[in-house]
Amino acid sequence: MRLEYPLSTNRLVISEHSKLDLPIMHLLLSDEVSMYYLQDIRTKTIEETEKNLMTAIEESFIENRKKFFFKICDKNNEYIGEIGYTVRFECNEGKNVDFGYFIRKEFWNKGYTFEAANACVKYGFENLGIYKIQTGCIVNNIASEKIMIKLGMKKESYKKKHVLHDGVLKDRVEYALFREEYYQRFF
Repeated sequence: MRLEYPLSTNRLVISEHSKLDLPIMHLLLSDEVSMYYLQDIRTKTIEETEKNLMTAIEESFIENRKKFFFKICDKNNEYIGEIGYTVRFECNEGKNVDFGYFIRKEFWNKGYTFEAANACVKYGFENLGIYKIQTGCIVNNIASEKIMIKLGMKKESYKKKHVLHDGVLKDRVEYALFREEYYQRFF
């Protein structure tokens, strides 16, 4: 199930990928600074990035889609980064999803990630049948954790020495937001 139309905010357009996204997507996915906290998905070759891009494109045409990987651009169509969900499972209440986001370092500290995340959370709850969105980060990734808090997510766990990062075991925090909590907060 593809996005029927791109999501739009004051400054951003969030949309499906096309094959034309490969060069700029590779600049992000292979960038050591932008991808510092996501070393497990950082790519080294254009072929690795192309595999990720093709997964995003192919998934967008699957009727019972499990991966929703979108690109974030500004209103001038400049590529900013990536955002999306992966369905963990479905039940009577709806979909339980993992949520993720990362943007090019040139766009850090400008509110773009929160703006895109807020739009995707709203879209997921209103249009995709999601009942729970969960995400997390290494404790040192303070900027990402601030976004989770600003979205109204609640901390569900603090996992000590849970992630291998830079060859060292680091702590991880995990947050979640339920559909009913979202509606109570914003409506």
